[in-house]
Amino acid sequence: MDQLSFTRGKRNWGYAFRYGHLEIKREDFLMIAEAMLGGSDMIPQRTVNSL
Repeated sequence: MDQLSFTRGKRNWGYAFRYGHLEIKREDFLMIAEAMLGGSDMIPQRTVNSL
């Protein structure tokens, strides 16, 4: 969890989600997508580039 900017060094990082939404940085989004999709082609490159 120390790889994401919104969790790094924060013990209670989940508290930020208490209202249901949290804007995250592009780099965090891409890291999460990579972990979930395992490098698949499910996210078109034009979508990734437009973030």
